[in-house]
Amino acid sequence: MKNLTKSWCCLVLIVLFILFESHLIKMAKDALLEVMTEEIPTSYLESARAQLTRNTEKIFFEKRLRYKKITTYVTSRRLVLYIEGLSEKQDDLVREIIGPPVNVAFDSAGRPLAPAIGFAREYNLPVDSLSRKKTEKGEYVCLRIREEGQVCEKILPEIFIQIIISLNFPKTMVWEETKVQFARPIRNLLALYGNKVIKFSLAGVNSGKYTFGLFPLMRKKIVVTQPARYFILLRNVFVIIDQKERKETIKKLILQVAKKSGGEVYFDSSLLDELTYLVEYPTAVLGNFPEHFLNLPEEIIYTCLIKKQKCFPLLNREKKLLPHFVGIRNGFSEYLEIVQEGYQRVLEARLSDAEFFFKQDCKTSLEEKEEKLKGITFTEQLGTIYDKTIRISGLANWLALKLKTENEKLKTIQRISHLAKADLVSEMVKEYPELQGTMGRIYALLNGEKEEIAYGIEEHLLPLSSDGRLPEREESAIVSIADKTDTLVGDFALGLIPTGSADPYGLRRQATGILRIMKEKDWSVSLRELIERSFLLLPDEVQANSERQTLMDNLFNFLRSRIETLLSEEKFDYDEIAAVLAIGFDDVPATFERARALREIRQLSEFEPLVIAFKRAANILTQAEKNQFQVSSFKFQVENLKEEAEKELWEKFLKVCKEVSPLLEEKKFVQVLKELVSLRESIDHFFEEVMVMSEDVNLRNNRLSMLKNIVDLYLKIANFSLLVVE
Repeated sequence: MKNLTKSWCCLVLIVLFILFESHLIKMAKDALLEVMTEEIPTSYLESARAQLTRNTEKIFFEKRLRYKKITTYVTSRRLVLYIEGLSEKQDDLVREIIGPPVNVAFDSAGRPLAPAIGFAREYNLPVDSLSRKKTEKGEYVCLRIREEGQVCEKILPEIFIQIIISLNFPKTMVWEETKVQFARPIRNLLALYGNKVIKFSLAGVNSGKYTFGLFPLMRKKIVVTQPARYFILLRNVFVIIDQKERKETIKKLILQVAKKSGGEVYFDSSLLDELTYLVEYPTAVLGNFPEHFLNLPEEIIYTCLIKKQKCFPLLNREKKLLPHFVGIRNGFSEYLEIVQEGYQRVLEARLSDAEFFFKQDCKTSLEEKEEKLKGITFTEQLGTIYDKTIRISGLANWLALKLKTENEKLKTIQRISHLAKADLVSEMVKEYPELQGTMGRIYALLNGEKEEIAYGIEEHLLPLSSDGRLPEREESAIVSIADKTDTLVGDFALGLIPTGSADPYGLRRQATGILRIMKEKDWSVSLRELIERSFLLLPDEVQANSERQTLMDNLFNFLRSRIETLLSEEKFDYDEIAAVLAIGFDDVPATFERARALREIRQLSEFEPLVIAFKRAANILTQAEKNQFQVSSFKFQVENLKEEAEKELWEKFLKVCKEVSPLLEEKKFVQVLKELVSLRESIDHFFEEVMVMSEDVNLRNNRLSMLKNIVDLYLKIANFSLLVVE
C-alpha cells in the first residue's frame, strides 16, 4: 500500500512539473529585431555585432527580462538580434526602503509615533506594513514594496529603440529630419515578439513585419509571421544571415573553384573576414589574367588582387603565383561568364597601370627620388619630408652611438635613414600607398643596395599596428625608433596631441611601437634623453615657440598611458603597474623586468609583512615632511645609533646594499627583491623597540635619515606603498 502511495505521489509530481514547464514555455516567446540599412563599411561590423550582444544583455538585465539565448547576426546591410525564450513580462521588483530608527519610530510599548506614521503615509501604506531591519548603525524601520513587472510586449518598443541607438560607430551619418545618427541610413525595421509586431518609429521609419531579400535583386517585401521563420524565408531569397555559415560557405566555394585550375588558394584572413560581411549570398568565380604580368614583383600582384579587387590569388606547388584568381560574387550563380569577364577586364587594367608605373619608377634610382622629397611638405612648420629624413638620420646616429653600434652598421643606418622615405615619390606608392616601404625595398635591391639596407627601408615602418610585427634587424629598428620619435616630438611641439578616441596621425601606434621595440630589443636607452635629443633637432622656430618642460610632461604622460596598456596586456595587476610606474619608466626594458620581479616575489610569505613595514616607514617620512622636517637634508651618523635594534637594522641594511648594488646594475630584480625581503625581521624589530620621533633632535633626525635610506633602496624597484595587501 505504501509503495502504491509513493508511486501515485511521484506521478502527480511529474504531471505538475510537465504542466509547469509547459506554462513557462507558453509564457516565453522568441523575439526578432532586424535593422536594414544602406551598405555599412565592413570594418564597422564585427564591433557592431559585439556591441549588439553586449548592450542587449545589459539592457535586458536592467529591465529585469529573462531569456534563454541571445544571438546576433550582421551583414553589410543588416544588423539582426534574435532572442530565444524571452519572458512574457518583467520580473517583479521588491524595493526595500529604509526609514527612521526604531527607537524614534516607536515608543517603549511598541506603539507607532509620528515618524513611523509619516513614513508609512508617504508611501500610502498602513503602519502595520512596516517591518524592522538591523544594520551596522542599529535597527531601522523599513518598507518592502513590490512593483509588478510590465508586460514584455508593452516595453519592447522602448527597449528596441534603446538597443539600436546604443550602437557606436567610428563615423555616423544624419540623413533625415529627426537627426538620428547611425553608420548608414536606416531603410527598414523588422520587429517581432512571437507573432506580434512590436510597433515603434525611428529615423523616420516605422517598424513592421517585413524584410527584403538580396539587394538589389529582390525588391519584393517578405512577410515574416514568426521569428523562427525568418531564417528560412531569407534563405529562399538568397540571404545567408549567419556570418559563420557564410564564412564557411565562401571557403568551400573558393576551394571547389580553385580545384578546377589545379592551383592552391592563398587565403588572406583579413580579406576572408571582409568578404564574409560584404556579401549575403556568396558565389565563387574563377578568373584569369595574362601571364606576362607575372614578371611584376609578386607584392604588386598580391596588392592588386587582394586589396583592390578583393580576390584570392592561386599558387602552384612551389607557392609561386599562377595567372588565376578566385572572386566572390554577391548573388546566385547566373550569368557567371559576364561576372568573370568583368573581373578579368578590371584586373587587367589595374595590372597594366601597375606595370607602367613600375617601369617608370625603375628609370630613376632611390637616391634621385630622395632629392624629390624636398618638394613634399611634411608640415608647414616642420618642413619637407627631406627635412624629416635629415632629422631621422641625426637621431638614428645618436641612438646607435648610445647603443654602441659597430661602425659598419652605423653606415648602414645612415643609408637607410636617407633612403627610407624615397619611395613616397614613386608612382607605385602614389597609386598604392599600402606598398610604401615594400616598394622601397624592391627598388633598393634593383639599384644594387645591400640587402640589410633594402630590408631596413621596409622594416623602418614597422610595427604597422599596435600588436604588429616588429623590425628584425638592429639597423632598421634604430631607424624605426628615430622616425617615430621625430613624428611624436614634432606633433606634440605643434600641439597636435591625441584627444579621446581621435588620433588622426596615429601617434598612439607610433608611441607603442617605440616602447615595444625597446622592450623586445632590450635597449636601455633613456626615453627622456631620446625625446630631448629629438626636440633639439626640430627647426629653431618650432623650438622657440614650444614650452620645453610642458612638452616633456605631455609626452611622458602620453607614453605612460601606452606603457600601462602594454603592462596590462602582460596580465600584471593594476597595483603592480602603479607601483612600478610610480618611480618612472625611463628605462623601458627595466620597467618590465621590475614588474615581473614584483609579481614573482609577491608570492613569498615574507613579502606582505615587508610591504606593511615599508608603508609604515614611508608614512613616518611623509608625516615628518608635512610637519616641516627637511628629511632629505639630514645627515646620517653611525655614532648616533643608540638602540640595539637600530644598530642591527643598519648593519643588515649595509649588507643588503652591498649585495644588491651589482644586481641592480645587471637588472636582476628578482634577486634584489629577495635580498630586500631579508630585511623584514630587522625592520619589524626596529619598529617594536625604537621610538623614531624621539624628543632628542639628533636621535630623531638620524632615525628619519636611516629610514629614508632604506625607503630609497626599495624605490629603486617600485613604490611599495601602492601595493594592495590584505
